[in-house]
Amino acid sequence: MGLFVEQVTSADPACQDVVGRYLSQRTALELKADGLGTGSYCKARQRLPLALIEACAMEVATLAAAALPSVAPWRGCEIKLLDGTGVSMPDTAELQAAFPQSRRQAPGLGFPQARIVGVVSLSSGCVSHWRMTACQGKGTCESS
Repeated sequence: MGLFVEQVTSADPACQDVVGRYLSQRTALELKADGLGTGSYCKARQRLPLALIEACAMEVATLAAAALPSVAPWRGCEIKLLDGTGVSMPDTAELQAAFPQSRRQAPGLGFPQARIVGVVSLSSGCVSHWRMTACQGKGTCESS
């Protein structure tokens, strides 16, 4: 989990970069150093339970809010922002079932798409809550 957090918070989020840093740390500690291949790391990352990632994000948001100076809230209020985006995912049977591709695309020629909306603290910059849903049908455009 630690390497994944390093990866997503790094200026260079490439798998090769995080594996290289890990190898450097092990070498510095005079531990057995594995190769620079990213395959094992990527497979391990895919096995991380989503619930664990969500719990970690919530904990970071809670800790960041608690660490803010008392002058951070505007007029005593915590300002929250809503932000949304759309994402495209790999074309797997499991993802197609949960997030069907657009009907405008010919079957088998598109990728599953989803909409994500998050609640962001203006003071800490942390995302505290989010929801993801399939981008399909009426009411799934960005303004909705």
